[in-house]
This record gives sequence, structure tokens and C-alpha cells, in this order.
Amino acid sequence: MIENELTEVPGDTTRIEVRTIRVANHATISLAEAAGVLGIHRTTAWSLHKRGDFPVPVLKIGSKLRVVRAHLQLFLETGEPVPSGTRTGESVSFTI
Repeated sequence: MIENELTEVPGDTTRIEVRTIRVANHATISLAEAAGVLGIHRTTAWSLHKRGDFPVPVLKIGSKLRVVRAHLQLFLETGEPVPSGTRTGESVSFTI
């Protein structure tokens, strides 16, 4: 979930948009959310994905592009691209 919050400084006409991205409860996040976590624009993320240069595997589920949260975390911790098929060792349980 992405929450938007506008912050205003008294006497300043500049408005700063602060985004909080909550991804802890999901196994995957959208490509746009992953871009936000990485601090890049979503169109940059899309371009990197189309070129095959996005640093973590991107899953196409239906018409949606998703990123495995554990892969993104691994990339952030190591700074190394995560190849497709990488197992993270993180167990995931699902309740239906």
C-alpha cells in the first residue's frame, strides 16, 4: 500500500510529497512500488525491465508486473543484481 502525505513548511510555498510504502505483509509488490523503494521513477523501472536490466527478477502475473519482496531485500542488502531462479531461504506461509 502506498500512502501519500503532503507536508508544508510555514512561510514556504514549496510542497513536499512524502510516500510511505508498506510492503511487509506481501510476498510480491508491484514494479511501481519496487521503483519507489529503489528511489527511481516508475518509468525508469519499466525501461530497465524492458531492457532486461532491472536488478531483480520481474514476474508477469496476468497483466501485472510484480517483484518478489525477498529478492528486492536481497538486492538492497548486497547491491548485487539478483538472477532469476534465486531462492532466498525465506519461508512463506499462506492462509486461505
